[in-house]
Amino acid sequence: MAFITAGAKEIWIARLTKPEAMRQAAPDECEAWRSLDVSILHKLIIDKALAPWKADNFAVDYTAYGQVVLDSLRSGQASLGVCIQSTPLATVETIAGAGAFMPHKSTYFYPKLATGMVLKPLE
Repeated sequence: MAFITAGAKEIWIARLTKPEAMRQAAPDECEAWRSLDVSILHKLIIDKALAPWKADNFAVDYTAYGQVVLDSLRSGQASLGVCIQSTPLATVETIAGAGAFMPHKSTYFYPKLATGMVLKPLE
């Protein structure tokens, strides 16, 4: 994932080097769930690393458009931008097969499938 600083002046690339941190942060989730960027972002960054700096007006917004992130950072509307990798369809299937739920905003796909469309028989 990539972290973009306020004013869009710096970009930092990060990757999880200690999977045991996610096993500790989300012990009830399957390995596929713990490997998703969005899971790592929420469990290790937002819930833990940023916790001391969270103010009452702390908010997380999601967009699929990089330019929106850059504009928000440059205008001062946002303090930090994070770009995460998309969720591979195979991972969605693995997590569903394990009987688990996908993390919030991890299934933002384009083009969006019609709501209620059946992708795989339930038998």
